[in-house]
Amino acid sequence: MDITELLVSFQGKDRRLEIARDITEQKEQLDRVSSRLTVEETLVDCIQTLSGEPDRWR
Repeated sequence: MDITELLVSFQGKDRRLEIARDITEQKEQLDRVSSRLTVEETLVDCIQTLSGEPDRWR
C-alpha cells in the first residue's frame, strides 16, 4: 500500500487528504524482474568462469 498525504484548503479550513494506492501488482512484478536479473547475472558469472574470460561489462 502506498499512501500519499496532502494538506488542502477546503471551505476555508485546512483538511488532510490521504490517497491510498494498492501497489501489490507493481511490487510483485519488481520482485519477478529482480529475481530474473539475479539468475541471469549468475549465469553470466558461470559462463565467464567456465570460459576463462574476464568480465568486460562490470
